[in-house]
Amino acid sequence: MAYEIGANARIANPQLKFFERIIGEWRTTGTHPALPGATLRGKVSFAWQDGGAFLVWRSEIEDPLFPDGIAIVGSDDAAGTISSATSTSAASPASMTSPSARPALPCSAWTQNSRNA
Repeated sequence: MAYEIGANARIANPQLKFFERIIGEWRTTGTHPALPGATLRGKVSFAWQDGGAFLVWRSEIEDPLFPDGIAIVGSDDAAGTISSATSTSAASPASMTSPSARPALPCSAWTQNSRNA
């Protein structure tokens, strides 16, 4: 039997349970202050990684001015924060920390795609 590195860390993270309701693929519409009057359309997906230890958030907007992105979301239980490491097709990796267990999701309208989309 092969040994799996880090197998004991593959446990669901209770701090991320809030995100359970958005797992799947979604179509989005929104606006941006740099493009007054324009409606931006795109897609996002949310999926569990390593049995729910992390959340993977992928995004794309159907406008070439905006890069595709990916974020790996986790938590710091001791600090009570939710953090993400992000990267886009146009920039170097970055990270963000939210002091809230329920961060705002930046988009004005969400429509869920079918699981096969």
